[in-house]
Amino acid sequence: IGNVTLTDNTAKAVLTVKQATITDTPYTCLITSSEWNKTDEEHTVNVNVYDITTTGAEVKKGTTNVNITCTISGVSTKPTVKWKQDSNDISDDNNYTVGAVTESGDKFKAVLTVVQKTTTDTVYTCLVTTAGSTTTEEQTVNLTVYDITPTGAEVKSGTTNVNISCTISGVSTKPTVKWKQDSNDISDDNNYTVGAVTESDGKFKAVLTVVQKTTTDTVYTCLVTTAGSTTTEEQTVNLNVYDITPTGAEVKSGTTNVNITCTISGVSTKPTVKWKQDSNDISDDNNYTVGAVTESDGKYY
Repeated sequence: IGNVTLTDNTAKAVLTVKQATITDTPYTCLITSSEWNKTDEEHTVNVNVYDITTTGAEVKKGTTNVNITCTISGVSTKPTVKWKQDSNDISDDNNYTVGAVTESGDKFKAVLTVVQKTTTDTVYTCLVTTAGSTTTEEQTVNLTVYDITPTGAEVKSGTTNVNISCTISGVSTKPTVKWKQDSNDISDDNNYTVGAVTESDGKFKAVLTVVQKTTTDTVYTCLVTTAGSTTTEEQTVNLNVYDITPTGAEVKSGTTNVNITCTISGVSTKPTVKWKQDSNDISDDNNYTVGAVTESDGKYY
């Protein structure tokens, strides 16, 4: 409580509210003067306290048109809201859409839309000036960007217990991960084992094990919902199945320069092929000629 000061026949009394809260009620000042023959004069002094609530976003890398908001409650007149990123003022352009302040019930809402593809975590600031104040208040709003990295598999037809995975980076809380094949939800059964989401080195990993023998190429989808988002993001994971067909030979004793082959189908990139006889590696010498791998009709020989 400050002392009463007198300047040019004007007396001034100051009460400092050290911690204003949204529930503050009006204050009353009681004035007594020896210059008049009255009881104490009472005057109501209002402290209007408003609040700024932010809603950030947690989105997958590359997402466009992401909304973040500032909501102002406790004021009766529309405030002025501006936006900054670091020290740079934000205005409507190819990167941002600055929405008009709108009213809903007893609150005012300002929306900033980040138009371009999101790439990294970014801190924005909304600057609020109310009609009853000359002070501009600042409130930070976080835009968190995460990434999903798929790890598929390329296996020989008939392989069992094949693992594929999705790794989620850029979030601090364990996400929820589900799996689908086409439009079918996947759960633990004779065909699949759905692993729990595990954390390592600041990343989260979800593993799906395909238990039964693989027969054909299959596209799986992991569906990721992070703690900071209500949107589920989808990431495809490929399981590629190839086959190896051997072609031997039946020849008369003493025949020379006999060709045998292995044909690899179902792969798009030239594989590496080596040969053995029993446990012995085979290389070019007087006994063998190891041919280079060649491609024909989408197969490798």
